[in-house]
Amino acid sequence: MIEYSNDTTYLSVAKVNCIEGYRLKKEHNNSVTEYINCTEYGLWQVSNGCEPKGIE
Repeated sequence: MIEYSNDTTYLSVAKVNCIEGYRLKKEHNNSVTEYINCTEYGLWQVSNGCEPKGIE
């Protein structure tokens, strides 16, 4: 799930949450939330994405 309060303006922040049972890819501490910024071109940074918990 991605949440953001602003539109796509430079340095706006979006919160990316993995759904239950998933974590951010390659985060072995089971983090489920990351924040990404809107770039100067009006595009969001790329999220790491989510993967099922338990993958090493």
